[in-house]
Amino acid sequence: MDRRTQLHIIQSLQCLTGLGNLLGKIQQVKETEAVKPYLDILSDLFDDNLVLKLIKSCKPVEVKEVDKLIFKGKCLSIVNEISMNGISIENRAFESSINYVEYLNKSILKLYEHDIELLTINVYINSVSTYSDNLVIFFDLMFTQENWPRFVRSFNTMKKFQRREIVIKLFTGYLDKNLTTNKLNALFNLLEFTFEYFDANNLEKVLTLMNPTMNVLVSMILSRYPERKLNELILNLLSTWSDENLMKTEAISRQQNRTHFLIQLLSQKRNSVFLDEIMRNKIFLDAVSNRLHSFSDNVKNLSLVLADKVCDFNGKDRIFKVNDTSFDEPIINKNTITDQQCWSIINTPTVEEPQEILEKVTNKITNLNVADSDDESDGDDGTIPIKKKVPKPLYIKDLLEYLTVDPKQPQAYEMQRSALTTGPTLLRQKYNFGNEVKFYSEDLATQLVGLTNRYEKNDFESLKLNCLIAVIVSNPDVTFHMFKLLLTGDYSLQERMIILSATSLAARELRGFKDEAVRKSFAETNFATKTLPGNAHRKYLELSASNEIHRTIQSDLMLAPSQEAQDKLNGGKVIRISQKLTKKRPQIDSLKISNFNKIIGTNFFFPLVNVWYESGEIDIGHYSTIFIAHYIKTLSLLLHSAYPTAVNLNDMIKEYFLLIIPLVGKVRLDELQLIEAIVTGVLLICDILDGQYFIINYQDEVLLLNNWLAVSWEGIIDDKVKSLCAGLLLQLSKLTDSFERTMMDQVNSLY
Repeated sequence: MDRRTQLHIIQSLQCLTGLGNLLGKIQQVKETEAVKPYLDILSDLFDDNLVLKLIKSCKPVEVKEVDKLIFKGKCLSIVNEISMNGISIENRAFESSINYVEYLNKSILKLYEHDIELLTINVYINSVSTYSDNLVIFFDLMFTQENWPRFVRSFNTMKKFQRREIVIKLFTGYLDKNLTTNKLNALFNLLEFTFEYFDANNLEKVLTLMNPTMNVLVSMILSRYPERKLNELILNLLSTWSDENLMKTEAISRQQNRTHFLIQLLSQKRNSVFLDEIMRNKIFLDAVSNRLHSFSDNVKNLSLVLADKVCDFNGKDRIFKVNDTSFDEPIINKNTITDQQCWSIINTPTVEEPQEILEKVTNKITNLNVADSDDESDGDDGTIPIKKKVPKPLYIKDLLEYLTVDPKQPQAYEMQRSALTTGPTLLRQKYNFGNEVKFYSEDLATQLVGLTNRYEKNDFESLKLNCLIAVIVSNPDVTFHMFKLLLTGDYSLQERMIILSATSLAARELRGFKDEAVRKSFAETNFATKTLPGNAHRKYLELSASNEIHRTIQSDLMLAPSQEAQDKLNGGKVIRISQKLTKKRPQIDSLKISNFNKIIGTNFFFPLVNVWYESGEIDIGHYSTIFIAHYIKTLSLLLHSAYPTAVNLNDMIKEYFLLIIPLVGKVRLDELQLIEAIVTGVLLICDILDGQYFIINYQDEVLLLNNWLAVSWEGIIDDKVKSLCAGLLLQLSKLTDSFERTMMDQVNSLY
């Protein structure tokens, strides 16, 4: 057949009837070699103008038939079926599914260019947009200055549910890929008409992207909502955000992204009556309150950030003063610009200017300088007469008098401040000289624990904690008195927790550990008349110091095991790394006291355990979980300090298991702090005990913990705690497997 005849046949077949007959014939002979000539004709038939010719030659009722044959993929499926028999077609459109979608998109563009009826084009767009991947290719072609107006006209003729589906696919499947801050205003101007298609379901799909820049763009677009409708939307989102089931089951990262989106949306209402009134709105107050009652620090922090941001948007002082820049909203000038300007911005590559880089570096340096400034100079003012300086206490009796000074005295604040700042140094200087420290230590401990932040200083709790640590280090026998206070004293949660923190940190110092924040609280000198340098107390240990050390121990113990466990539990490749190569043991000095190996149990661990049993049951309401978790962490830190020299280490470990095993049966998945404390303690024991001894003596405990972790692991929302649980689960499995192999070897050796 000559080429001229072949072209004539192809032209005659480029109609709906011709294409249908050709495909029917191909299906009849698809399993024989006779199909090859028909495939060659089909290959020539599928040129760039095929769809346009079909539409022009067919009747309105036949539009859907073209959709069925070409856009819904019947033709492609026939070719793919034949290709499985080793017979191929020489046409690029049929080489892959992506190529075929590109062909369809170009065909749709041809229809736009020739002013085909928009309702007809919409039928084919609906078929192409069935899969998000296909729609990405479609928008690659259509989201240009020339083609976008054509699509918008077509979009306006679609049914509302189709428009809603197209919009969410545009945002989540296409714009999400290359979205940058500098393009936000341009995209807002081009896409602001889409605001009415973001319902609750579509917003949830946006949140699954975990894209902060997309959150900003969508919040800008939603600002076009009618005021009343936008206010209702914000209140509905707040209700969802504070839902107790969501807080307990949704991953922390998802909750953080949800909070970020809510903050961006609230920023669109800044300085409005609604935003001013929302701080008194029951929905808002309940939302913040519900999160504050969570046992997860991360969940709590989100409520603090949100409340502070609402204050910022109203131009009022922050309530909680949380310094978290990750939720800051970028400054976007939401001004109206022409379409041409929009496309110019979108098509411009994003390059960070040297000046912007310089500003970032300058800001970092400025922040460092501010952080390093001397706290003592905060209140200096040259216009105020300088008060007479209070002499620093030289004796422990002076220290006690300064702490108990009558607040009505003229320089009461200066005396208390002087006692708190010089106390850690003075106590350490005096403990080797006579019985002065021992005589006053119980009174000092009592006064320090009950001391209140009368002058509302930010570093008060840190200074108080450092003094308590110094009291215990100077006289370890005072722990019996402190635990009596813990058991019988009428103290707040914070005061009870500071007793526990001081106990664990003092034990670590006596063991020889150098905790940086504690070390900075005193000057190492043997002369009582020496005072601290003026800026030596710029940074103080926070109340959560023991938690930070707890986390450091977690990192030492569990980095490699938890990563290995995650791989194994997720079905991936298990990579085993020698713990000897990965662990970094902390640097320690020699023991501060020669009998530490005896008193760590008698003075610290066992008396603290006795308090647990004497109290019967710790119940301080909602915050019981937080206190119990801190209690368990303190015991873990004491175990860590006791290893390996404590004479009764095995007894301490036994008591630890007797205490925590009943808790394992009652702990809930939302009690993240308690789970973290238990898991860290058991992992520490796994690290310090011989594996075979551990399994033989604690077989029931290992089985119970193993079953608990296997059931609970996947339900934990915090990635860090989840990783710790995975690490312990793997460690227990390894110990069990090793013990079973040892027992099998011993049995086999008998025969």
